[in-house]
Amino acid sequence: MAIVFTGGSVFIGDGRILDRATVIIEGDRIQKVSQKDTVLPRDAEVIDIKGKMLLPGFVDCHLHIMIDGSPNPMAAVEGNSMHMLTLRATVHARDTLMSGITTARDMGGNGVAEIAIRDAIKMGMIQGPRLLVSGQQICMTGGQG
Repeated sequence: MAIVFTGGSVFIGDGRILDRATVIIEGDRIQKVSQKDTVLPRDAEVIDIKGKMLLPGFVDCHLHIMIDGSPNPMAAVEGNSMHMLTLRATVHARDTLMSGITTARDMGGNGVAEIAIRDAIKMGMIQGPRLLVSGQQICMTGGQG
């Protein structure tokens, strides 16, 4: 089923803003963005965004889905099992998506859990941004990893 946003402003990636625009999404792809009268798919869910602005998804190029954003994230990790950290990471993934991040690059974890989370998002099992994961960190002797 298609989702159609109508009546609001749309921020285009090149800096332009389209007023009273229509955006048609089918599956996980934007099919059309238009300011002209547009034929809507028959079974579309239409969402009026008059007075609002639709933005493109944002990309976070450096995150660690397994840890939180607390002042001392490593303290939050210590004493927790990998199972619990993985479950927390599913919450982090959902929260990241709900904040407008639609693609994120995980810059190193334990090499297993973040890959499983990426795959679970792809399969639709959990909500989260498209994840690009590097797997196990590579670090110099004595470095942070």
